[in-house]
Amino acid sequence: MEHHAFGPQRNIAAVTQANKEFHGLIIAAASNRRLAAMLAGTVEMALVSRTFGAYSDISFAHSIDHHRALLAAFQAKDGIWAAAVMTSHIRAAYHVFIASLGDADADGQRIISPPLGDSVAPA
Repeated sequence: MEHHAFGPQRNIAAVTQANKEFHGLIIAAASNRRLAAMLAGTVEMALVSRTFGAYSDISFAHSIDHHRALLAAFQAKDGIWAAAVMTSHIRAAYHVFIASLGDADADGQRIISPPLGDSVAPA
C-alpha cells in the first residue's frame, strides 16, 4: 500500500485494493460472520476510494502508521490496543471523508452521522 500512496504517481485504485485486502484479512481472522456482513454492507469501495482521493501525504502516513500499530497489537495479542488503534483509524478516515464533502448539504443539514455514535462539534 505504502509505495502506491505517495509521490506524483499516487495510484488510488492500488491503494484501495491493498487496503481492502488488509482489512479483509483482519475480518477473516476475527471469524465473525456478523462483523463481516456488517462491514460488507457499510464500506463501499467507491466511498473508500473517494476518501483516499482526498488524503494528503500526512493522512496516508497516519493511515499506514495505524496499520503498523494494528499489526503490533495483533502480534502482542492485545485486543484493547487493537480496538483503540482501529477506533483511531476509523475516526481519522471519517474526518478526511467529511472534509472532502464539506460539512453540510445544500439545505445546511449534516450529510452523515459520525461513526461510533459520537457527535461532532461545529468548528
